Amino acid sequence: MKKNTERTKQMVLKIAHFGSLAAFALFASLPFLWMLITTFKQDADLYNRANNPFFFNMAPTLAHLKELFHGTLFLNWLLNTAWVGVLVVLIRLFGGLPEGVMYAILLMNAATPHINRHTQPRPFGA
Repeated sequence: MKKNTERTKQMVLKIAHFGSLAAFALFASLPFLWMLITTFKQDADLYNRANNPFFFNMAPTLAHLKELFHGTLFLNWLLNTAWVGVLVVLIRLFGGLPEGVMYAILLMNAATPHINRHTQPRPFGA
């Protein structure tokens, strides 16, 4: 009889533990769900207070992604961030320096004008 109650107690504790972890994981993932939803919503759908924010009241659109990739320097920023990550790994592995982030940021700040000169689109006729 005592074995059964101990086993039941352990089962209840495991369920409570994993249930609380699942609830926290769901709560922590809500901002990412919101970003995913708003990525494909039209601006008018986002700004209208009468619309439900979690449903598509208007047709989905790719305008925000088009603006991100064609209207900003997002890909350039992504490339620079990747280079900083590679430099951090190289400095920490082969340089024996624990603070590779600082050196990588300094090196990329020095190299950014040269990268921008070669990757920036030139105006027509220049």
